[in-house]
Amino acid sequence: MRKSVLSKILFVSIALVLMTVPIVTILVFDLIQNIVHKTEKDLVNSIIDTTINLIEVSMTTVHEEKESRILEIHKKLGNFANFILPLLEKYTEELKGILTKSIFIENLSILVLDRKENIYLQGDIKDIPKEVLEKSLNRMKTKESLFVRLNDPVSPKILYLKKLPKDDKIIAFIYPLSGLEEEFNKRAYQTLRKLRGKISEISIQERGYIVIVSGDSDYFLIHPVKGWEGSMVPPEPQTGRDLKKIIRETAIRGENNFFEYLWYSPDFKKVERKISFVKLYKPLNWYVLGTIYEEDLRNRVKKANMLAGLLVGTGSLAALSITFLLTRRLREKMENLKTTWETIQVGIALCEKEDLKIKDMNSALARMLGKDKNEIKGESLINLVYPEDRDLISQYITKIQKGISGDLQVKLTRDDGEILHVIVRGNNLEERGYFLLSFTDITKIMELQFELERANEALQKLSSRDHLTGAFNRRSLEKDLEEMLERAKIEGENLSLIMFDIDRFKKINDLNGHLVGDCVLKILVKLISFNLRPEDNIYRYGGEEFIILLPGTSKENAIKVAQRLRVMIENHNFCYRGYIEKDIPTLYPQITCSFGVASFPDDGNSPEKLLLKVDQALYKAKKNGRNRVETA
Repeated sequence: MRKSVLSKILFVSIALVLMTVPIVTILVFDLIQNIVHKTEKDLVNSIIDTTINLIEVSMTTVHEEKESRILEIHKKLGNFANFILPLLEKYTEELKGILTKSIFIENLSILVLDRKENIYLQGDIKDIPKEVLEKSLNRMKTKESLFVRLNDPVSPKILYLKKLPKDDKIIAFIYPLSGLEEEFNKRAYQTLRKLRGKISEISIQERGYIVIVSGDSDYFLIHPVKGWEGSMVPPEPQTGRDLKKIIRETAIRGENNFFEYLWYSPDFKKVERKISFVKLYKPLNWYVLGTIYEEDLRNRVKKANMLAGLLVGTGSLAALSITFLLTRRLREKMENLKTTWETIQVGIALCEKEDLKIKDMNSALARMLGKDKNEIKGESLINLVYPEDRDLISQYITKIQKGISGDLQVKLTRDDGEILHVIVRGNNLEERGYFLLSFTDITKIMELQFELERANEALQKLSSRDHLTGAFNRRSLEKDLEEMLERAKIEGENLSLIMFDIDRFKKINDLNGHLVGDCVLKILVKLISFNLRPEDNIYRYGGEEFIILLPGTSKENAIKVAQRLRVMIENHNFCYRGYIEKDIPTLYPQITCSFGVASFPDDGNSPEKLLLKVDQALYKAKKNGRNRVETA
């Protein structure tokens, strides 16, 4: 009887095991597959984010210089508008023919618009899209001027609208940006070529890689497989689906940013199924894809399932427990796989959400900070950030928790006390309770940018001076006069201009030679400069003509300054020693100067009017006998 009962118990146990093993095996296989797929998805997206980070860091200088050039165009159009408005008020018909033949801003189109008719000085109203024109004219009801940037991919341009003082008309300037866009697209491409080596080295598991596709021209900007880079994105092999369209539509979807498709194997011997994750880099309209072969992913799942199936197949409760333990360890291993990414020199850290303690990081981050991994693990991320930037990183983490993506530039403190400039990009691994953060070192770029700024400052100083006399040049005059006049208007102060030139300077050159003439110009500028206030500036306007700006000076006092300078020049001995064969003669050319004076607000409230008035005053001094001071 006892023997029979034991036999039944054993039979029932075996039956239960045989029934349980397939169910448990299926559940474990399904769990492992989900873990592997989720881990691969997070890993590829992290690699794409870091690749975009590298591109952004490298493209920063190009973007800033492009925007600076566009601001220069804005200013150039504004200055030209101020110059041309007084002419358009009186001589619209006469000016029409002149401007049609010669516009000194290349490729500029000019239209005069009103409700009744359009006067075409140069260009065509078709250059402006109808809907843009209607919206712009509507906005001009409450504005004096308006800049509109038309980001047409075929024909980008700047539209500048400004009201004419009379007749309720609007002048429109249309400046094409296609040349500028082409120039900076070439520079962006050159920068990308420099990055190609780094990006091509990025590998994703066995055979995966990063690809960059141009959204404007639909060709491969970067593709590590020989033969594809520089070529158009072809249709999907065998099916003929439009991969360009699929890439664009997938990038818009956001979180579900992946698609499956057929593609060639690396050796082009067969067509395999692939999975690509894609994100759009908006500033340049580039699609960054992380691609993996589906067979590689299946092999990873298969290996994990074989091991799990072996353990489950023992049919014991211990095997079941070990299987779940194996699943847990496999999950941890997959998480570590994301954080110990060593294929690119970008620091990566896995931080706990509650206190931002670093659970794990890769070797690149440890090298950046000059520390051993074990020293950093368990330490709060906040302690590694430069004290002044800790509030910034805290605010950034809060944004990530709310689902707001983006990046942040902060400084980290190395173990040796040096400051490290980095770009931080974060991902919220909500299911696991961690933050995944990448750190791109831009310290060298910041140092180069600082050196570039210093070089630009030095170049700016050189470019603002006349190379012969050391006086400021005409370009500096236009800039300074506009700024000083604006300040004078705001503060309610005077601003005076003195224009002077050397009487009969051509005679000095003819009698003594141009070397003597050049020497006279140099000595004259030094003489004037030593007898002006620190806030006064002297500019070479052209040839032997000079202009002095006197901020905060009334016309009466400016006349006194001009008289004092005139007498000083007349009584000064201009000495020149020139080497002529064996003899070394010393020349003492005597010169006089004629002066014109104009002031704000008495003689005008714009740079153009003041320059016109002071020029008229100088002409008056010349006409009335030279070596004298006249006013507008």
